[in-house]
Amino acid sequence: MVFNVEKSYKKLLECKEKYENKTPNFGILGYVTFKRTYARYLPEKNRTEEWVEAIYRWIKGSLDLGTPYTEQEVEKLFSYMFDLKCLYSGRHMWQLGSPTVQKVGMDSLMNFWSFPIDNMLAFVKIFDELMLGGGCGFSVEEQYISMLPTVKKAN
Repeated sequence: MVFNVEKSYKKLLECKEKYENKTPNFGILGYVTFKRTYARYLPEKNRTEEWVEAIYRWIKGSLDLGTPYTEQEVEKLFSYMFDLKCLYSGRHMWQLGSPTVQKVGMDSLMNFWSFPIDNMLAFVKIFDELMLGGGCGFSVEEQYISMLPTVKKAN
């Protein structure tokens, strides 16, 4: 089937409504972990998300970023996530569909970056990415560091 974003959003809403009154089988520890770690606060409801609301946010956030899920893929993904057969990464479960992704872009969804240290701006980029909470690696191979400016010695 061909991807149609409007139909995918509509299917997503149908899935949310279909699962709203169902209880996931992740037990008390799973529920506490979900609520503590991934459930976002809903000010209009004065509480944090429930499992179905979070799945809706995650898939909608992915669609909002341009992931071309077909209606069938949305339905299957919602079902698999509800039944804990698959999930997004933890960082995606926290960030997808949040204002942070809209504000700083997709970098907030990444867990790790790697940079060659070949110019002074590489240091700025590393610090910027570290502030988003991911890890950073860097290469100090001669082919890269030889491109850095020479440091003057103090007298």
